[in-house]
Amino acid sequence: MSSAQQKSKPQANRTPKPQPQVKGQKSRPRIVNATRQPVKQALIPWYFWAVLGAVVVLGVVLVGAFVTPSATAPRSNVAAQSALTPALNLTPAVKIIADARDLLTNGYGEGNPNAPIKAVEYGDFQCPSCETFFVQDYAKVKQTYIDSGQVYYYYKLLPLTSIHPKAMKAAEVATCAGDYGVDKFWAMHDQLYANQSVWINGDENTLWAQYATHIGLDSKAVMDCVAKNTHANMINSDIKEAISLKIPGTPEFYVNSQVLAGANFSTFSQAVSAAQKQ
Repeated sequence: MSSAQQKSKPQANRTPKPQPQVKGQKSRPRIVNATRQPVKQALIPWYFWAVLGAVVVLGVVLVGAFVTPSATAPRSNVAAQSALTPALNLTPAVKIIADARDLLTNGYGEGNPNAPIKAVEYGDFQCPSCETFFVQDYAKVKQTYIDSGQVYYYYKLLPLTSIHPKAMKAAEVATCAGDYGVDKFWAMHDQLYANQSVWINGDENTLWAQYATHIGLDSKAVMDCVAKNTHANMINSDIKEAISLKIPGTPEFYVNSQVLAGANFSTFSQAVSAAQKQ
């Protein structure tokens, strides 16, 4: 942001104080010096200009840092999510083939496991794009393809902690619910996305406990599981896998051998149709 320029305050016009007039004396017109000499100013030492120049240069540098976009600054939501949890310092050991049928481990599936088409979503419960997919498209995908037995849908955890500080614990909430059955994972999955803006901006632990109770679980047991980071190894394993796949952000989808960087019902349907023809 540029520095605000200070405007010099204009000097008010000063009216000369009238001189007292002696009684009986004629008033004389006030004489104005038309050739007014400028006030002689004191010389400014050289070091004043040196300091002033240094201040100006420093100001230009600082303004440039704030105004000029960084070469690495995110330009979109997906780009903002490209740095996958750098705090974990995870280094991929193996390059995994990007095919949904090879990724059905360490996650939670719904639908018919024997369906000819497998779909995998890498998601982050604090990710706004994931929430948009859930709100606008997930129910229709589920009704059309999952419940009908055409697609086996698999969810894997990819909390992007560098930009979503509550995402890791939210993943723990879902996996701790999943300890009581896959259906409980999906029930918590729905609660977390349906109420995303609420727990992000509120007391998440209290709210998560309420969600656990709502889906029929012992809230204390679930939150104790979360506090102990019970499933951290499992979640980090998904993160390592995502890094090896060079996933640029969430949500990321695999439909058999196709990769969808973000999706809606239309693009998901097109991918299913293409998989059916293979």
